[in-house]
Amino acid sequence: MLILVMMLLIGLSAGVWGFMMCFLPARWDRLTEAMTFAGRWAVPAPKRLRPLIQLGNRVAGLMILAAGCWFAYVAASEIYLVLAGHAVIHTLSKGAV
Repeated sequence: MLILVMMLLIGLSAGVWGFMMCFLPARWDRLTEAMTFAGRWAVPAPKRLRPLIQLGNRVAGLMILAAGCWFAYVAASEIYLVLAGHAVIHTLSKGAV
């Protein structure tokens, strides 16, 4: 059950990360700048990214959003099956080994 909860949290965080990357690019840039040390130790990057890089970031964000939502959906459905008692437990018979 702990693995399923962690899987759900990972999926939700990936979904939020992908959503910010795709639909809120300015806020995502500020967040990633705050998490890195590149501004302190390297030459600062130009404020405006090239349009092709912006498009690539948005497409990557959309893919991360989709994968995170799928991951969270799978985890939530498995948690529901465990809590509702519909989870199937497979046991090996003595002759199968």
